[in-house]
Amino acid sequence: AVVSPSPSPKPEEPQPVPEVDFSDVPQEHWAFDAVRYLTRENTVLTGYGDGTFLPDRAVTRAEFAKLVISAFSFDMDETDCGFEDVSQNDWFCPYVAATKRYGITGGVSDTQFAPQENISRQDMAVMLYRAASAKLMPLTGKSQPDFTDWEAVAEYAQTAVQTLSGAGIINGTETGEFLPQATATRAQAAKMIYEILKQQ
Repeated sequence: AVVSPSPSPKPEEPQPVPEVDFSDVPQEHWAFDAVRYLTRENTVLTGYGDGTFLPDRAVTRAEFAKLVISAFSFDMDETDCGFEDVSQNDWFCPYVAATKRYGITGGVSDTQFAPQENISRQDMAVMLYRAASAKLMPLTGKSQPDFTDWEAVAEYAQTAVQTLSGAGIINGTETGEFLPQATATRAQAAKMIYEILKQQ
């Protein structure tokens, strides 16, 4: 007997992206819009299984490399990072390789990337500034930020901090400090990435 071919299955209807409400990022949270965008529309960030986002958790250099490369849609066709502390088997290797390829960061030294170290606020600013520059995103900054601790910003980070501050991407604390060496949080990372993408 001739068996008739089975009919091709109908393509599944696209399902709406569900609302993502994290118990620790309520609507009145200062990073709510950024977290919502990057978890729902851009899908760069994810929450945790218990329904939390952990906005105050520190971000490692490897994690931020992934966020930047993913958010700005850089190609990841290389896996040779050239860093002694990044193995090709590490999940973050393609992202770190991309940051080096596009001049987003050269690591903490010529041979070390320090993937598990928490990223500082000034290094986060540098990576975002260089990523935006690589994508030819126009950012206009003022002559010098009004941060009370501006002199504490490392020379290599001053252009990035100055430009992102002038463009309204980064802000200081309530006391007017930038705190360049302070640890960057998931909420801060989300906010800065969101503010750049929103301007394009």
